[in-house]
Order: sequence, then C-alpha cells, then structure tokens
Amino acid sequence: CSGGGHGMTQRSGGRQASRCSLWCRCCTTRTRRQGCSADTTGNSCGRGLQARSARTRRRSGAAVSTDTMASLLAPFEDATAVAEAMATAQRWGLCQAHSGGVGGSVGAMHQLVQRCVREDVARRTPETARVLCAGALWMVQQRLVYGDREALGAVHARLSAVALCASALCTSVRSLPVLHPWPSALLFDVRRKVVKFALKVQGNPIGGKEMAMENYKDASLGKFNVVDGFACSTDLSSVYSGLGQYREALAIEVDTLERMQQALPEDHPDIATAMNNLGITYLGLGELYSALQLMQEALCIRQRVLEPDHPDIATVMGNIATIHNRLGQPEVALALQQETLSRVQRGNPQDHPDVATAMGNLAQTMSDLGLYGEARKVQEKTLEVLRRVLPPDHPQLAAAMSNLALTLSALGLYEAARDMGYEALGFRQRVLPAEHPDVILSMSSLAQTYSHLGMHEHACVLKQDTLALRQRVLAPNHPATATAMSNLACTYRDLGRFTEALPLMLDALKFKQHVLPPEHPEIATAMNNVAVVYSDLGRYEDALALKQQVLALRQRVLPPEHPDVAVAMGNLATTHRALGQDRQAVRLQTGALAIVKRSLPADHPDIVTAMNNLASTQLTLGHPRAALELQEQVLVQCRHRLPPEHPDVAAAMGNLASTYSVLGQHDRACAFEEDTLALRKQVLAPEHPFLATAMSNLAVTYRVLGRNKDALALMEDVLELRQKTLPPGHPEVAAAMSNLACMYRDARRHQEACKLFQRALEAMKQTLPRTHTSIVTVMTHLACTHTDLGQHQDALLLMQDALELCKQAHPPDHAAVAEAMNNVAYTHLAMGQQEDALRVQREILALLQRICPSDHPAVSAAADNVSLTARTIGDAANACDSECPRQTST
Repeated sequence: CSGGGHGMTQRSGGRQASRCSLWCRCCTTRTRRQGCSADTTGNSCGRGLQARSARTRRRSGAAVSTDTMASLLAPFEDATAVAEAMATAQRWGLCQAHSGGVGGSVGAMHQLVQRCVREDVARRTPETARVLCAGALWMVQQRLVYGDREALGAVHARLSAVALCASALCTSVRSLPVLHPWPSALLFDVRRKVVKFALKVQGNPIGGKEMAMENYKDASLGKFNVVDGFACSTDLSSVYSGLGQYREALAIEVDTLERMQQALPEDHPDIATAMNNLGITYLGLGELYSALQLMQEALCIRQRVLEPDHPDIATVMGNIATIHNRLGQPEVALALQQETLSRVQRGNPQDHPDVATAMGNLAQTMSDLGLYGEARKVQEKTLEVLRRVLPPDHPQLAAAMSNLALTLSALGLYEAARDMGYEALGFRQRVLPAEHPDVILSMSSLAQTYSHLGMHEHACVLKQDTLALRQRVLAPNHPATATAMSNLACTYRDLGRFTEALPLMLDALKFKQHVLPPEHPEIATAMNNVAVVYSDLGRYEDALALKQQVLALRQRVLPPEHPDVAVAMGNLATTHRALGQDRQAVRLQTGALAIVKRSLPADHPDIVTAMNNLASTQLTLGHPRAALELQEQVLVQCRHRLPPEHPDVAAAMGNLASTYSVLGQHDRACAFEEDTLALRKQVLAPEHPFLATAMSNLAVTYRVLGRNKDALALMEDVLELRQKTLPPGHPEVAAAMSNLACMYRDARRHQEACKLFQRALEAMKQTLPRTHTSIVTVMTHLACTHTDLGQHQDALLLMQDALELCKQAHPPDHAAVAEAMNNVAYTHLAMGQQEDALRVQREILALLQRICPSDHPAVSAAADNVSLTARTIGDAANACDSECPRQTST
C-alpha cells in the first residue's frame, strides 16, 4: 500500500532568488527535489541590494525667487496655500529662499494640486509650470516615502502626477524662447519624474521606457552634463532590468562606467555608484564573480572617500553579503550583514528605518543558514521598530510582515504565516496600484502558504491571478512571468494535473532561455522543474537527461563545494532511483552529503535533507541498519532546531517508523506512527493532505500487526478525506482507493476489493500515462484479486499486461521488471503451470544477480523460489539441498 503527499518544504536563498524546494513523498520515503521556480520569497525591508541611483546636481538659473512665485500664484490661491506651496518647492530645490522657510503641509499642497488640475494649465507662465512639476514630484515622493493614502486618493495621484508633468512641459515649451535654458532642463526633470513614477509607483517599467530612451538619446548628443547623463543612463538601464532585458541594461551600464571613469576622478563617489549598479546587473545575469569584483571595487572607493559610518558603505557591504550568499558562502554573508548592521547602528538612532532594514537583511541570512528561530526574533524586533516610526500603511511595513510570514512558514507555523501574509497583502493593496510588483509578490507568497496548508484550490486561484497580472504588466518574455508560470505549474502538480503542468514548465524554460544567458542559475532551475514533471508523468529517461544537464551546468558555473551542486546531485539521484539504478543514486547522494557537510553549518536543513535521501536509498539497497542510523540522526537534528510540532519533526518520525517496519520492529513503528499522527492533528487543519498521509501509514502498520479492523477504519477515513479535498481523478484519491481495496482483500471482501481496484485503475488512467508505475501497481493488485476469486485467466492477462508496461517504462535490468516477472510466475503457479513459472523464475534470478549485491535478500529469495518450483516438478538438478520457504509474491 502506498501513502502519498508532500513532505517538508524548504525555503531558498536570498530575497531575490527565485526557487522553492519541494520534497516528494511516497509513503514515508522522502526525496528532495530542487523545486519549482518561485517568486514567493518576499522582499527584504531594504531589498538587500542597493536600488540603482545616480546623484543629480541642480542646474544654475533653473530656480525662481519665492517673491516671483508668490506673485504668479496669487490670482488663484489663498495666501496660506501659496506659502505652503513655496515652502514645498523650496524644500525640493525648485525655488530660491528669499526669507525664512515655512513648513509645508499635506493639505495645502493637496489643495494646490487640485486647483492646478482644474485650471487651464496652458495659460500659465513657466514659473507656474515649475510649481506644477514641484507638485507632481511631491505627490510621487509622498507616495514612496510616507505611503500617505489620504493625501493622494482624492485626486488619483497615480494619473495626475504624470499629467501635471506633461502639462508643465507643454507650458514651458510654448511660452519660452527656444534657446532659453528652462525647456531642456524642465524636459530632463519631467522625463525623469515620469520614469521614476512608472518604476516606483506603478511598478510598470514599460510606462517609463519611452521617456528614459529620450533622455538617454539627448544625453548621448551632449545636451546634459556628465552627472545628468549618468542619471539618464541609470534610468534606462533600470527600465531594461525591470523588463528582464539584462543584456541591454549591461551594455548601457558598461558604457556609462567607462565614460564616468574618463570624465571624473578615479575616486569619485559616482564611479562607485556606477560600479554598484553594474554589479547588480551582473547579478541579474547570474555572473556572480563579476558582480562581486565590481562591488568590492565600489566598496574600496567609498571607504577611501566617505566617512566610516556613511550609509553608502553599509549598502555596498550588504550587496557583497548577498553575493556571498548566492555563492554558497552563507557564513561569510552573515559576518558581513552583522558588520553592516553595526555600522548602520553607529550612524543612526536605534529606531531609524535604515537600522530596521539592516536587521531585516541579517534575519534573511540567518534563515538561509537554517537559523529560523533566531531570524524570527530579529524580524519581530524589526517589525516592532517600523511600527513605531512609520505610518500604518507604509510599504516597508508590508515588506517586513511578508518576511516574517516566510520565517513563520519555515518554522511550520502555517496558520500564523497565512494571517501575516494576508495582512501584508491588504496593506499593499491599499497603498499601491493593483498591478504593482509588490502586490503581486504578496499574492504569490500567500498562495504558497495556502499550498503548505493543503488548500491547493485556493492557491491555484491566487496563482492564476498572479500570472494574469504578470502577463498584463510585464514584457512577454520577462523572467518574472516565467516564474509565475512555474508557480502555477507546481500547484497543478499538487492537484494531480500533470498534463497541464508540463506545458507551463516548458514555456517557463523557453522564456528564460530567451532572455537570460545560457548558464544563468534560473535556467538550471527551470530545466529541473521540467524534469520533475517528466518524472510525475513516468518519463524517467527524459527526466534523467535534463537533470544530467542541470548538474553539468551547476558544476561549470559554481564552486565545487556550492550547496546548489549538492542539490543537483541529489535531484539526479532521485531519477536514478526511479530507474532502479540504486548504486548510481547512492554514489551521488554520498557525494552530496559530503559537500553540504563541508560547506554548511552542522545543523543546516540541507544536511538533514541529504542524510534523509541517502537513508532512503540505503533502505532500498537492503541496508536497513545503515538507513536507521542516518534517520535517527535526522530526527535528533530536527528536534534540536525546530519546534516540537513542526511538520519536519513529524516527517522524520514517520520515516523512522518505516525503517523499523522493514526491520520487523512493528511495535516500535506503530508507536512512532501514532505519535506522528497525533502531532499532525495538533498542528494541521482537519483536511490537510499530510494528515491523510499519516493516517494511511499508520493503517499499513496496523495491517501488518494484524489489527485489520483498525486498519480498515483508518483507511476508509483516508479515502473520505482525499475525496473531500482533491479532484476526482487525482492520483492520491486513486491511491487511497487502492489501499482500501487491499484492506478489503485482507477481510476477504473480494468483490468489493475488485470493484475498488477497477475504480482506482480508471481514475489513474485519466491523469497518468499508461506506463506509469502507479498504474502497473494497481493492475497487479487487481490481478491478485482475480486470483482470489478463482479467475486465473483474467489474472494472468493482467499480470502479463503489467509486465509489458513495466518493460516499456524501465530499462531491461530494472528491479521493477523483476517484480512484475515474479508476479507472472506466481500466477502461473496458481494455475498449475509449474514449467512456465520455473522459466520465468530463472530469468528473474539471472536479472537480480546482475543488478544486486550477492548478499541482497532479493537474490536469495529468488534462488529459493527457483529451488522450490524445481522440486515441485521433480527437477532435482535445479533444486537446492536446504529446506525452501513458500513462494513469495508482490
């Protein structure tokens, strides 16, 4: 009998990484697969990487006096509003101070902007146009920095800010001489504001592309000074990066850096900024060493020319930490993040938002090291600080909440993670446009939590909405769109919709290959995702070929000791196991375990993963003692680093129970499985899939112990739960039917068992390929039931069909082929056809001797079967001298 469901889920690396790791579970054996690409990891409070930036200097002659501005505004605004508007314009450098400044207010500027929108802007003077630009800029900045919803909602600031900029531009161009300095200066400002608005407020890089390209073209013609030209280049490269067009961004930034180095002193801070921006683009292209070199050069410049506690030094140090993390050096990253936090704390009050940002980034690195408990404490403190110093609807609050939700999920606190994620999504929907990337990110994160809770239908709806938004807002081949496709495909897998998952995974791979370099890490992840679905569909040879390419790619671009190399080795071992190549699998898994032990802390989750996978293969190879030793270590480590109620603790207990059963220690196995089920009931919803898996495993043990009544009752509950929570054709529903039918056979309810096996077989044929191993298994069970009913000819035909399907699905020397042949031989014996049975049994023995160690239990069992059948028909030459056991069957 086979249980089902997924085991533990492990988060991936940095905030900007796009990967989630899935464990695939069959009964109680867990094998880690590098999971389906995901953008559900949230974003850190400061995003870890410094946002692209460029310092721009105010041009002389562009500002007007406050007296002039007051006289121009007087006809259409009251004195208080005029004073507030002038103060705001002065604060942004758009007018010169004539007398003492007056503090601005949200309401006054709001009223001024509303009035300007209602008036005919075309009749205004250039100075008034300048104020309109000040209002537009103020609205954008208010949105970005303070998240002030009340000040913006009444005038629909998302549209009016751009409209004001455009109107101001038209006014200045029409009312000033061609050679006047204002048109080009204002043109530069307006375009940059539109680009900034599109990128930061709308989250829509397409909306800013045209303006960014116009500014970049004018800068290339020498219309702006060097620093302003640098700003134009930065804007356009940001747009290209936002569109996923990293190669175009790279070309611009390389050219910009070269021009900056020719025009400015070698230690100029703007050169360090250009290096930092170019490093970010290299990071997007997956060229980690090039990014690291540039970031280190930028750090050296900033350390030479800036004060020791300057925030720009801390920023680039945080970026370097991010790169070390992706290079598989999380301990180096942790030390850098700790130093970054120390520097920020020395230069700012403890309640400063920058301190909270540094704390959030440190917490993320702790999570990457598996230190989820410590990360949670830091993130809760971060959120507490931000709640004190920021308005209730500030976007940075939502980011901190999303990060905490991820850590709660890693700790197995799925209900708390769901509530926190839902609150973060609500915040972002209130203060950001509906199609903003951060809103979509929160939707994706919440969908992932729904998956952890077993709410796959809810997750599916949310991920479909996420994909639709990505496709509407981003370029057709944008990597984020491909990521959303992969996420949705993961949920289709959870729902058993494998044929729908495959096209999505293939499209995601194609999109990423189109826009990313051939050796980008996300290409490898997407290839692995396709291979996982191939395995779901029983296409193991195709899966093997892809996973071999993934491992080769990882080994080419990453250090030999990188954890992702170990992950790729483990994934390849999974497919070798499915193909019956257990010796190749154990070599790969042993190598993977050695890598993670050398490169990661002793209690890191990846080490637990590698140990568990190796234990599973050792069990298959007939080494239960070796498997038991590893699984006991896994349980100790899980209990050490995780809360007692964490799902991973329950999964480790279930795996250990499985090995005890193999060793014949069924009472100990039963005790562990009862504890596992109790733990699942304590922390999971009543209809969670993991709960059904634990019930199914316990029912199997009850069956072995002869507690058939208890086993039958549990398995009936499992089927009812599966039917309630999964689609009718889901493989887990069919598996539950098959398991229950096995119980009916034990109770000699053969007619009921036969009908249920037939239903299970029909359900599997609807969703799985005809050669899938699950279909072969159910056919075998159904054939055995026909034998119970005395329908031997029907049984033999089914067994022979199962053997043919098995040969089509596996290599000739696969262990599953030997099992199917053994079932045919057993049926021949039941029909009294000893000669046919003996012929098949000899083939089985020869096959097992080729693929198994000489002392493997399966070899000795096959030899005993040959000996017993030979004695039965009087073939003394093939009979052994020892007493032979009864015939064995699958």
